[in-house]
Amino acid sequence: VKDVLVDTNASASDMITPQIFRDITFVDVDTSTVFSFDDPDPGAVKVDDCGEFVCTGLYNVLVIDDDGSLLNDGSSGGVIRSRAPGATIPSDCEIQDNWNALKCQSKEYALMVFE
Repeated sequence: VKDVLVDTNASASDMITPQIFRDITFVDVDTSTVFSFDDPDPGAVKVDDCGEFVCTGLYNVLVIDDDGSLLNDGSSGGVIRSRAPGATIPSDCEIQDNWNALKCQSKEYALMVFE
């Protein structure tokens, strides 16, 4: 088990609330372990649990770094977990395999929720 700052709740299969961070200070922290996003459990994804849609909460995680302090690089941006099968990677994002997410230069992302 590794310590992380931002993790997903594997039982939140329908939605994870977006998170906004600012004024973060790291002291003696390995920034490669700031995020850790779980993959959905294929056995837990059932159309009956999420209406007419397959539950996609763990694929749709949004973290906004409002001032660059969370990503520790001085520029604001976002981290998105939208690496669902078949998803297109936005041009301003780069894959961060150790986070299981994308690091993006823009913070102008949003979630669309169907109920």
